[in-house]
Amino acid sequence: MEEKVLDHLTLLDKSGNKVTTKEVLNKENFEKTFRTFCAEAKEKGYQLIISSYEHLSRQIPLLKLLEDIRFKVEDFASLDAQSIPIVIHHIELERSAFGQKISRRLKDRRKAGLEIGNPEIAKHAKDSAIKQRVRLAIFDEVNLKAAVQIFKLKKEGETFNAIAKYLNDSGLQTRREGSFYAKSVERIYQRYIELEDNFSSQQTTLDTTKNIASDLVVNGFEFKYEFADTISLSLDNLNGTAEVKIYDNKSPQAIHTATTSNDHSFELQIAKTRALLPGLHYLVLEKDGEKIFVQQFYIAHSIKEMIQE
Repeated sequence: MEEKVLDHLTLLDKSGNKVTTKEVLNKENFEKTFRTFCAEAKEKGYQLIISSYEHLSRQIPLLKLLEDIRFKVEDFASLDAQSIPIVIHHIELERSAFGQKISRRLKDRRKAGLEIGNPEIAKHAKDSAIKQRVRLAIFDEVNLKAAVQIFKLKKEGETFNAIAKYLNDSGLQTRREGSFYAKSVERIYQRYIELEDNFSSQQTTLDTTKNIASDLVVNGFEFKYEFADTISLSLDNLNGTAEVKIYDNKSPQAIHTATTSNDHSFELQIAKTRALLPGLHYLVLEKDGEKIFVQQFYIAHSIKEMIQE
């Protein structure tokens, strides 16, 4: 089946001649193409022709790009650079009003003693969402590169505006291949701090009582977090294989289980095991159902430690 065309974007030169045109087939492709065409229009003084306003409405970052170029929206001919701030202000007011309306409804339900949602489901969803955000924060290479620079420059006293300019000038892009703005930089900065606060709470401790075999020798267990680091150890006098279990300090359930190889070695690549998040962990060796070795280790003491040089 032929894919439906979402929009047409066209660039005209100063004489009104067509330079290039592109059919856009999906929303992601629209944003990427739109940003590219806006940048070229700004650089060369071209005019951007947009066939439909539909995919610009409510998209404040994209609307802001039109403030610095000549453009025409075919189904919204009265829209010009001077009216863009008014449109943006209207969108912001509408969003604020909607948010206040929802807040009032929730407040009224609480006052009436009504339960909002299922507490157990809400808690599970919140915990899962926090863990997913942590994974994106520390394992997504784009996020990590940006965060390292943001915290470094913020520590040096730079403003969010200056940091956004630095990131864009350095060729870095957001996870969705967009540009950085002061507000988006501030959101990333605050997100890491909030994740740190949320993720560090409600910790539990594993019972580290262990029954270490007197003849077991564990070699090479030395670990410090790096982006693609590994945990590895070799075992002498093990007499067979052992189960390797890794626990975090938040759950009594093992988050990773494996078996030592025949040559009595074990290796785990951290970046490929996304259950392992920052904080205290325990590596436990079990043989015949009994703990024979327990070792504490940290995958960084905190999220911020992982992104600060």
